[in-house]
Amino acid sequence: MQELTDAMIAADLGSLSMAILFFPLIVLILILIIFFRLYFTKRKRSYLLAAFISLFLIIVDISLLPSFYESGKQSDFYLTYKEVASLEEKVDHSGPGTSKTSYYAHVDNERILIGKDVYDSLKQGDTVYAVILHDEVKAVYPVTTYHYVGDKLLP
Repeated sequence: MQELTDAMIAADLGSLSMAILFFPLIVLILILIIFFRLYFTKRKRSYLLAAFISLFLIIVDISLLPSFYESGKQSDFYLTYKEVASLEEKVDHSGPGTSKTSYYAHVDNERILIGKDVYDSLKQGDTVYAVILHDEVKAVYPVTTYHYVGDKLLP
């Protein structure tokens, strides 16, 4: 049985909060590429200004990543015992021959994204440690796999 510590949970929450900035970063990089491409083919002045604005926004986004990670790590969470209402396996097909499988656990009417290893170890009705942040379940850890050592567990 693995130990589950507050530091491990905080690191996971930090990773979750950082993911918020990745999508805008990817979009901004694509916009920057488009503007530079247009700069070399069309009216140069307006596209160059737009490219520099996009580059500035990318730099701002990248500079915010560490603070988002730290805010997730420093968040005031607590743990409680919850029961898994159901499990869901969702397969998305993005094209012929390609698919992506996502695994979810339903706890307190909330759908929590989990890894395949956690999905395989759980079944409906199992008890999990539920990480609660801002009155929402953010992550679950199976009680059969982890033993929590810390002071944030509520009955």
